[in-house]
Amino acid sequence: MSNNQGNAPEQSLTVQAKESFARIQAACPEDGAVLGRYLAAIHQKNVIALGDGEAFVLTDAEGRSIKATKRTVHLSAENGGLTQPVWQGPYVISAPGYSMLAHTAGAVVMNAPTVIVDGVEQQNPFVRRGPDGTIIEVHCRAMAFRYNENGQPMVSDRTTIFDTATYALADMVGKAKRMKDAFKLLPSAVPAPIPPEEWACYRVDDAVNLWMKITHAEVINFLGQVLNRKKKALEFAQTFAQRNALKHLFGIAVVPGQGSGQNCNPISQWDVPVVCWAPSDGGLIRFDTSRYAVSTKVIEALSVGRPVALPEAKEPLVVSRGTDDVHGGDMDEEADPLENPDRYENQESGMVMSPPIEEPAVAASDTEQPQEEPTRDWTAEELKAWKNLHVARENFPDEYATALADCGLTDEEVSPGNAAEINLAISSMLDAQ
Repeated sequence: MSNNQGNAPEQSLTVQAKESFARIQAACPEDGAVLGRYLAAIHQKNVIALGDGEAFVLTDAEGRSIKATKRTVHLSAENGGLTQPVWQGPYVISAPGYSMLAHTAGAVVMNAPTVIVDGVEQQNPFVRRGPDGTIIEVHCRAMAFRYNENGQPMVSDRTTIFDTATYALADMVGKAKRMKDAFKLLPSAVPAPIPPEEWACYRVDDAVNLWMKITHAEVINFLGQVLNRKKKALEFAQTFAQRNALKHLFGIAVVPGQGSGQNCNPISQWDVPVVCWAPSDGGLIRFDTSRYAVSTKVIEALSVGRPVALPEAKEPLVVSRGTDDVHGGDMDEEADPLENPDRYENQESGMVMSPPIEEPAVAASDTEQPQEEPTRDWTAEELKAWKNLHVARENFPDEYATALADCGLTDEEVSPGNAAEINLAISSMLDAQ
Protein backbone atom coordinates (compact mmCIF):
# COMPACT_ATOMS: atom_id res chain seq x y z
CA MET A 1 0.00 0.00 0.00
CA SER A 2 2.90 2.31 0.69
CA ASN A 3 4.12 1.66 -2.86
CA ASN A 4 0.80 2.86 -4.28
CA GLN A 5 1.03 6.03 -2.25
CA GLY A 6 4.59 6.59 -3.41
CA ASN A 7 3.54 6.29 -7.07
CA ALA A 8 0.57 8.66 -6.71
CA PRO A 9 0.86 11.82 -8.84
CA GLU A 10 1.84 15.00 -7.04
CA GLN A 11 -1.07 17.31 -6.28
CA SER A 12 -1.31 20.52 -8.29
CA LEU A 13 -0.52 23.85 -6.71
CA THR A 14 -4.20 24.80 -6.83
CA VAL A 15 -5.24 21.68 -4.86
CA GLN A 16 -2.47 22.25 -2.32
CA ALA A 17 -3.57 25.87 -1.88
CA LYS A 18 -7.19 24.84 -1.27
CA GLU A 19 -6.14 22.27 1.34
CA SER A 20 -3.88 24.82 3.06
CA PHE A 21 -6.70 27.38 3.14
CA ALA A 22 -9.08 24.78 4.64
CA ARG A 23 -6.59 24.05 7.43
CA ILE A 24 -6.12 27.76 8.16
CA GLN A 25 -9.88 28.32 8.20
CA ALA A 26 -10.39 25.39 10.59
CA ALA A 27 -7.58 26.47 12.91
CA CYS A 28 -8.48 30.16 12.96
CA PRO A 29 -11.86 31.03 11.43
CA GLU A 30 -11.30 34.81 11.81
CA ASP A 31 -7.99 34.79 9.91
CA GLY A 32 -9.46 32.33 7.42
CA ALA A 33 -12.30 34.73 6.64
CA VAL A 34 -9.86 37.60 5.95
CA LEU A 35 -7.70 35.40 3.76
CA GLY A 36 -10.79 34.11 1.96
CA ARG A 37 -11.93 37.65 1.07
CA TYR A 38 -8.43 38.43 -0.23
CA LEU A 39 -8.33 35.31 -2.40
CA ALA A 40 -11.81 36.07 -3.71
CA ALA A 41 -10.65 39.54 -4.76
CA ILE A 42 -7.71 38.01 -6.63
CA HIS A 43 -10.03 35.51 -8.30
CA GLN A 44 -12.33 38.31 -9.46
CA LYS A 45 -9.34 39.86 -11.24
CA ASN A 46 -8.80 36.54 -13.01
CA VAL A 47 -5.26 35.91 -11.77
CA ILE A 48 -4.27 32.25 -11.66
CA ALA A 49 -1.16 31.16 -9.76
CA LEU A 50 0.97 28.54 -11.46
CA GLY A 51 3.66 26.26 -10.12
CA ASP A 52 6.19 26.64 -12.95
CA GLY A 53 8.30 29.56 -11.74
CA GLU A 54 7.50 33.25 -11.94
CA ALA A 55 4.44 32.95 -14.16
CA PHE A 56 0.82 34.01 -14.09
CA VAL A 57 -2.19 33.94 -16.39
CA LEU A 58 -4.49 36.88 -17.08
CA THR A 59 -7.97 36.43 -18.51
CA ASP A 60 -9.35 39.44 -20.39
CA ALA A 61 -12.98 40.53 -20.77
CA GLU A 62 -13.44 38.33 -23.85
CA GLY A 63 -12.31 35.19 -22.04
CA ARG A 64 -8.88 34.87 -23.65
CA SER A 65 -6.02 33.73 -21.44
CA ILE A 66 -2.61 35.34 -21.82
CA LYS A 67 0.27 33.76 -19.97
CA ALA A 68 3.20 35.94 -18.90
CA THR A 69 6.40 34.21 -17.85
CA LYS A 70 9.36 35.99 -16.32
CA ARG A 71 12.67 34.27 -16.89
CA THR A 72 16.38 35.04 -16.78
CA VAL A 73 18.62 34.44 -19.78
CA HIS A 74 22.25 33.72 -18.89
CA LEU A 75 24.62 35.15 -21.50
CA SER A 76 28.35 34.56 -21.28
CA ALA A 77 31.46 34.31 -23.39
CA GLU A 78 31.49 30.57 -22.70
CA ASN A 79 28.05 29.84 -24.16
CA GLY A 80 28.55 32.21 -27.10
CA GLY A 81 25.98 34.76 -25.92
CA LEU A 82 28.60 37.49 -25.42
CA THR A 83 31.52 38.51 -27.61
CA GLN A 84 34.49 40.86 -27.14
CA PRO A 85 35.06 42.74 -30.43
CA VAL A 86 38.11 44.62 -29.09
CA TRP A 87 40.78 42.91 -27.03
CA GLN A 88 40.44 43.97 -23.38
CA GLY A 89 37.36 45.96 -24.44
CA PRO A 90 33.76 45.62 -23.25
CA TYR A 91 31.66 42.52 -23.92
CA VAL A 92 28.56 42.91 -26.10
CA ILE A 93 25.71 40.59 -27.06
CA SER A 94 26.47 38.38 -30.06
CA ALA A 95 24.09 37.11 -32.74
CA PRO A 96 23.62 33.77 -30.89
CA GLY A 97 23.00 35.81 -27.71
CA TYR A 98 20.15 37.72 -29.33
CA SER A 99 18.75 34.40 -30.55
CA MET A 100 18.78 33.13 -26.95
CA LEU A 101 16.88 36.25 -25.84
CA ALA A 102 14.39 35.86 -28.68
CA HIS A 103 13.78 32.21 -27.84
CA THR A 104 13.06 32.95 -24.17
CA ALA A 105 11.07 36.14 -24.76
CA GLY A 106 8.90 34.60 -27.47
CA ALA A 107 10.15 37.02 -30.13
CA VAL A 108 9.65 36.28 -33.82
CA VAL A 109 12.35 37.31 -36.32
CA MET A 110 12.24 36.64 -40.04
CA ASN A 111 13.31 38.04 -43.39
CA ALA A 112 10.81 40.37 -45.06
CA PRO A 113 9.52 39.38 -48.53
CA THR A 114 10.92 42.56 -50.12
CA VAL A 115 13.56 45.22 -49.51
CA ILE A 116 13.83 48.77 -50.86
CA VAL A 117 17.03 49.36 -52.88
CA ASP A 118 17.59 52.83 -54.36
CA GLY A 119 13.89 53.54 -54.02
CA VAL A 120 12.83 50.37 -55.86
CA GLU A 121 11.17 47.38 -54.19
CA GLN A 122 13.29 44.27 -54.75
CA GLN A 123 13.23 40.62 -53.72
CA ASN A 124 14.76 40.16 -50.26
CA PRO A 125 17.67 39.60 -49.90
CA PHE A 126 18.84 41.61 -52.91
CA VAL A 127 22.27 40.80 -54.37
CA ARG A 128 24.18 43.19 -56.63
CA ARG A 129 26.86 41.50 -58.70
CA GLY A 130 29.82 42.81 -60.66
CA PRO A 131 30.53 42.22 -64.36
CA ASP A 132 32.39 39.02 -63.46
CA GLY A 133 29.44 37.69 -61.45
CA THR A 134 30.98 38.14 -57.99
CA ILE A 135 28.88 39.61 -55.18
CA ILE A 136 29.70 43.26 -54.51
CA GLU A 137 26.72 44.25 -52.33
CA VAL A 138 23.89 42.57 -50.41
CA HIS A 139 20.77 44.30 -49.07
CA CYS A 140 18.84 42.27 -46.50
CA ARG A 141 15.77 43.31 -44.52
CA ALA A 142 14.68 41.53 -41.35
CA MET A 143 11.67 42.11 -39.09
CA ALA A 144 11.27 41.15 -35.44
CA PHE A 145 8.14 41.20 -33.24
CA ARG A 146 7.48 40.70 -29.55
CA TYR A 147 5.39 41.93 -26.62
CA ASN A 148 7.38 44.04 -24.18
CA GLU A 149 7.21 43.80 -20.39
CA ASN A 150 3.94 45.78 -20.33
CA GLY A 151 2.24 43.59 -22.93
CA GLN A 152 2.71 46.26 -25.61
CA PRO A 153 3.37 44.97 -29.16
CA MET A 154 6.69 46.09 -30.65
CA VAL A 155 8.10 45.68 -34.17
CA SER A 156 11.68 46.22 -35.33
CA ASP A 157 12.27 46.59 -39.08
CA ARG A 158 15.96 46.81 -40.06
CA THR A 159 17.75 46.75 -43.41
CA THR A 160 21.42 45.75 -43.46
CA ILE A 161 23.76 46.69 -46.32
CA PHE A 162 26.88 44.57 -46.73
CA ASP A 163 29.25 46.25 -49.24
CA THR A 164 32.13 43.83 -49.82
CA ALA A 165 34.31 46.31 -51.74
CA THR A 166 34.05 49.08 -49.15
CA TYR A 167 34.78 46.69 -46.32
CA ALA A 168 37.81 45.24 -48.13
CA LEU A 169 39.15 48.73 -48.83
CA ALA A 170 38.68 49.82 -45.21
CA ASP A 171 40.51 46.70 -44.08
CA MET A 172 43.39 47.42 -46.45
CA VAL A 173 43.71 51.00 -45.22
CA GLY A 174 43.99 49.67 -41.68
CA LYS A 175 46.69 47.23 -42.76
CA ALA A 176 48.56 50.02 -44.55
CA LYS A 177 49.13 51.69 -41.16
CA ARG A 178 50.90 48.64 -39.77
CA MET A 179 52.44 46.82 -42.73
CA LYS A 180 54.05 49.48 -44.90
CA ASP A 181 56.13 46.92 -46.77
CA ALA A 182 52.97 45.19 -48.08
CA PHE A 183 50.48 48.09 -48.43
CA LYS A 184 51.20 51.68 -49.47
CA LEU A 185 48.93 54.73 -49.70
CA LEU A 186 50.20 57.06 -52.43
CA PRO A 187 48.85 60.11 -54.29
CA SER A 188 47.09 59.17 -57.51
CA ALA A 189 49.73 60.97 -59.59
CA VAL A 190 52.55 58.84 -58.16
CA PRO A 191 53.41 55.69 -60.18
CA ALA A 192 53.58 52.18 -58.78
CA PRO A 193 56.38 51.32 -56.36
CA ILE A 194 59.37 49.40 -57.66
CA PRO A 195 59.27 46.77 -59.04
CA PRO A 196 55.90 47.74 -60.59
CA GLU A 197 55.02 44.19 -61.69
CA GLU A 198 54.69 43.16 -58.01
CA TRP A 199 52.22 45.90 -57.03
CA ALA A 200 48.46 46.07 -57.68
CA CYS A 201 46.43 49.27 -57.35
CA TYR A 202 43.18 49.85 -55.45
CA ARG A 203 41.65 53.25 -56.16
CA VAL A 204 40.51 54.96 -52.95
CA ASP A 205 39.29 58.22 -54.51
CA ASP A 206 40.42 60.82 -57.06
CA ALA A 207 43.38 61.84 -54.91
CA VAL A 208 44.67 58.60 -53.37
CA ASN A 209 45.56 55.09 -54.55
CA LEU A 210 46.31 52.11 -52.34
CA TRP A 211 49.01 49.76 -53.62
CA MET A 212 49.52 46.22 -52.37
CA LYS A 213 52.45 43.93 -53.01
CA ILE A 214 50.86 40.81 -54.44
CA THR A 215 53.91 38.63 -53.69
CA HIS A 216 53.79 39.41 -49.97
CA ALA A 217 52.47 36.58 -47.76
CA GLU A 218 50.22 38.95 -45.81
CA VAL A 219 48.61 40.22 -49.02
CA ILE A 220 48.00 36.69 -50.28
CA ASN A 221 46.39 35.78 -46.95
CA PHE A 222 44.28 38.95 -47.04
CA LEU A 223 43.02 38.23 -50.57
CA GLY A 224 41.96 34.78 -49.40
CA GLN A 225 39.90 36.39 -46.63
CA VAL A 226 38.29 38.80 -49.10
CA LEU A 227 37.28 35.96 -51.42
CA ASN A 228 35.85 33.98 -48.52
CA ARG A 229 33.77 36.95 -47.37
CA LYS A 230 32.42 37.47 -50.87
CA LYS A 231 31.51 33.79 -51.04
CA LYS A 232 29.64 34.00 -47.72
CA ALA A 233 28.28 37.53 -48.24
CA LEU A 234 24.66 36.39 -48.49
CA GLU A 235 24.85 34.41 -45.24
CA PHE A 236 26.64 37.23 -43.44
CA ALA A 237 24.08 39.84 -44.52
CA GLN A 238 21.12 37.74 -43.36
CA THR A 239 22.77 36.91 -40.04
CA PHE A 240 23.52 40.56 -39.29
CA ALA A 241 20.11 41.77 -40.49
CA GLN A 242 18.32 39.45 -38.06
CA ARG A 243 20.77 40.30 -35.29
CA ASN A 244 20.25 44.04 -35.80
CA ALA A 245 16.47 43.61 -35.84
CA LEU A 246 16.61 41.82 -32.48
CA LYS A 247 19.14 44.32 -31.11
CA HIS A 248 16.80 47.25 -31.73
CA LEU A 249 13.78 45.23 -30.60
CA PHE A 250 15.28 44.52 -27.15
CA GLY A 251 17.15 47.84 -26.93
CA ILE A 252 20.22 46.35 -25.24
CA ALA A 253 23.70 45.64 -26.58
CA VAL A 254 26.59 46.22 -24.14
CA VAL A 255 26.98 44.46 -20.79
CA PRO A 256 26.41 47.17 -18.12
CA GLY A 257 28.94 48.11 -15.45
CA GLN A 258 32.10 47.57 -17.52
CA GLY A 259 33.24 51.17 -17.82
CA SER A 260 34.95 52.49 -20.94
CA GLY A 261 38.33 53.49 -22.29
CA GLN A 262 41.26 52.95 -19.95
CA ASN A 263 38.84 52.26 -17.08
CA CYS A 264 37.15 49.35 -18.86
CA ASN A 265 36.75 46.25 -16.70
CA PRO A 266 35.36 43.54 -19.03
CA ILE A 267 32.50 41.43 -17.66
CA SER A 268 31.97 38.15 -19.53
CA GLN A 269 28.61 37.16 -17.95
CA TRP A 270 25.19 38.80 -17.92
CA ASP A 271 21.86 37.57 -16.53
CA VAL A 272 19.15 39.35 -18.54
CA PRO A 273 15.55 39.25 -17.20
CA VAL A 274 12.87 38.93 -19.89
CA VAL A 275 9.08 38.59 -19.89
CA CYS A 276 7.32 36.40 -22.43
CA TRP A 277 3.62 36.99 -23.22
CA ALA A 278 1.93 34.00 -24.84
CA PRO A 279 -1.76 34.16 -25.90
CA SER A 280 -3.52 30.81 -25.63
CA ASP A 281 -5.96 31.44 -28.50
CA GLY A 282 -3.59 30.98 -31.43
CA GLY A 283 -2.33 34.56 -31.48
CA LEU A 284 0.71 35.78 -33.35
CA ILE A 285 3.09 34.86 -30.58
CA ARG A 286 2.21 31.16 -30.98
CA PHE A 287 4.43 30.80 -34.02
CA ASP A 288 5.34 27.71 -35.97
CA THR A 289 6.25 26.87 -39.57
CA SER A 290 2.62 26.41 -40.59
CA ARG A 291 1.95 30.04 -39.64
CA TYR A 292 5.06 31.45 -41.34
CA ALA A 293 3.31 33.06 -44.32
CA VAL A 294 0.51 34.54 -42.20
CA SER A 295 2.92 35.82 -39.56
CA THR A 296 5.13 37.40 -42.22
CA LYS A 297 2.17 39.33 -43.63
CA VAL A 298 1.04 40.44 -40.16
CA ILE A 299 4.50 41.64 -39.10
CA GLU A 300 5.08 43.41 -42.42
CA ALA A 301 1.70 45.13 -42.09
CA LEU A 302 2.60 46.24 -38.58
CA SER A 303 5.96 47.62 -39.73
CA VAL A 304 4.39 49.87 -42.39
CA GLY A 305 1.38 50.87 -40.30
CA ARG A 306 -1.33 49.11 -42.31
CA PRO A 307 -4.48 48.01 -40.42
CA VAL A 308 -4.15 44.42 -39.28
CA ALA A 309 -6.08 42.12 -36.96
CA LEU A 310 -4.10 41.91 -33.74
CA PRO A 311 -6.64 41.18 -30.97
CA GLU A 312 -4.08 40.31 -28.34
CA ALA A 313 -3.32 43.93 -27.41
CA LYS A 314 -5.07 47.28 -27.45
CA GLU A 315 -1.96 49.25 -26.50
CA PRO A 316 -0.19 51.54 -29.02
CA LEU A 317 2.22 49.78 -31.36
CA VAL A 318 5.93 50.64 -31.17
CA VAL A 319 7.79 50.30 -34.49
CA SER A 320 11.55 50.70 -34.89
CA ARG A 321 12.88 51.13 -38.44
CA GLY A 322 16.35 51.76 -39.80
CA THR A 323 19.24 50.81 -42.04
CA ASP A 324 22.59 49.45 -40.84
CA ASP A 325 25.91 49.02 -42.62
CA VAL A 326 28.04 45.99 -41.85
CA HIS A 327 31.40 47.17 -40.52
CA GLY A 328 34.66 45.34 -40.06
CA GLY A 329 34.00 44.93 -36.35
CA ASP A 330 30.75 43.14 -37.15
CA MET A 331 32.55 40.62 -39.29
CA ASP A 332 35.27 40.04 -36.73
CA GLU A 333 33.04 39.66 -33.66
CA GLU A 334 30.50 37.22 -35.08
CA ALA A 335 31.05 33.61 -36.05
CA ASP A 336 30.17 32.45 -39.55
CA PRO A 337 27.12 30.17 -39.12
CA LEU A 338 28.36 27.89 -41.90
CA GLU A 339 31.88 27.49 -40.55
CA ASN A 340 30.77 27.37 -36.89
CA PRO A 341 27.63 25.19 -36.91
CA ASP A 342 28.06 24.24 -33.24
CA ARG A 343 27.20 27.78 -32.14
CA TYR A 344 23.95 27.79 -34.08
CA GLU A 345 22.95 24.16 -33.55
CA ASN A 346 19.60 23.79 -31.76
CA GLN A 347 19.64 22.08 -28.38
CA GLU A 348 17.02 21.63 -25.66
CA SER A 349 16.89 25.37 -24.96
CA GLY A 350 16.68 26.21 -28.64
CA MET A 351 20.16 27.72 -28.64
CA VAL A 352 23.70 26.46 -28.32
CA MET A 353 25.19 26.36 -24.84
CA SER A 354 28.80 25.38 -25.51
CA PRO A 355 30.70 26.95 -28.42
CA PRO A 356 33.87 25.44 -29.85
CA ILE A 357 37.06 26.17 -27.97
CA GLU A 358 38.66 27.87 -30.94
CA GLU A 359 36.97 29.15 -34.09
CA PRO A 360 38.55 28.13 -37.41
CA ALA A 361 40.44 30.87 -39.20
CA VAL A 362 38.79 32.48 -42.22
CA ALA A 363 41.77 31.65 -44.38
CA ALA A 364 44.80 29.44 -43.92
CA SER A 365 47.94 31.04 -42.57
CA ASP A 366 51.55 29.92 -42.71
CA THR A 367 51.93 30.92 -39.06
CA GLU A 368 51.32 28.11 -36.62
CA GLN A 369 48.97 28.51 -33.70
CA PRO A 370 50.39 28.63 -30.16
CA GLN A 371 50.54 25.30 -28.39
CA GLU A 372 47.19 24.25 -26.98
CA GLU A 373 48.37 22.26 -23.98
CA PRO A 374 50.71 23.70 -21.33
CA THR A 375 53.78 21.58 -20.67
CA ARG A 376 53.75 22.09 -16.92
CA ASP A 377 51.56 23.42 -14.11
CA TRP A 378 50.97 27.14 -14.51
CA THR A 379 49.55 29.73 -12.15
CA ALA A 380 46.03 31.10 -12.52
CA GLU A 381 47.44 34.42 -13.78
CA GLU A 382 49.53 32.67 -16.42
CA LEU A 383 46.59 30.58 -17.62
CA LYS A 384 44.42 33.70 -17.83
CA ALA A 385 47.09 35.44 -19.91
CA TRP A 386 47.30 32.30 -22.08
CA LYS A 387 43.56 32.43 -22.84
CA ASN A 388 43.74 36.16 -23.59
CA LEU A 389 46.61 35.49 -25.97
CA HIS A 390 44.49 33.08 -28.01
CA VAL A 391 41.83 35.77 -28.37
CA ALA A 392 44.43 38.36 -29.38
CA ARG A 393 46.04 35.93 -31.83
CA GLU A 394 42.67 35.35 -33.52
CA ASN A 395 41.58 39.00 -33.72
CA PHE A 396 44.93 40.73 -34.23
CA PRO A 397 47.19 38.41 -36.25
CA ASP A 398 49.38 41.25 -37.54
CA GLU A 399 50.06 42.66 -34.08
CA TYR A 400 50.64 39.13 -32.77
CA ALA A 401 53.34 38.44 -35.37
CA THR A 402 55.00 41.80 -34.66
CA ALA A 403 54.87 41.19 -30.90
CA LEU A 404 56.62 37.83 -31.31
CA ALA A 405 59.40 39.51 -33.27
CA ASP A 406 59.73 42.30 -30.69
CA CYS A 407 59.92 39.73 -27.88
CA GLY A 408 62.41 37.58 -29.79
CA LEU A 409 60.10 34.56 -29.74
CA THR A 410 58.80 32.04 -32.25
CA ASP A 411 55.46 30.25 -32.24
CA GLU A 412 57.10 27.11 -30.88
CA GLU A 413 58.41 29.07 -27.89
CA VAL A 414 55.06 30.63 -26.95
CA SER A 415 53.70 29.35 -23.63
CA PRO A 416 51.57 30.54 -20.69
CA GLY A 417 54.81 31.65 -19.05
CA ASN A 418 55.52 34.36 -21.65
CA ALA A 419 51.90 35.02 -22.73
CA ALA A 420 51.63 38.11 -20.49
CA GLU A 421 54.71 39.65 -22.14
CA ILE A 422 53.25 39.10 -25.62
CA ASN A 423 49.85 40.47 -24.53
CA LEU A 424 51.55 43.60 -23.21
CA ALA A 425 53.35 44.12 -26.52
CA ILE A 426 50.11 43.70 -28.48
CA SER A 427 48.27 46.07 -26.14
CA SER A 428 50.97 48.72 -26.59
CA MET A 429 50.64 48.53 -30.37
CA LEU A 430 46.85 48.80 -30.21
CA ASP A 431 47.02 51.78 -27.85
CA ALA A 432 49.41 53.54 -30.21
CA GLN A 433 47.02 53.30 -33.17
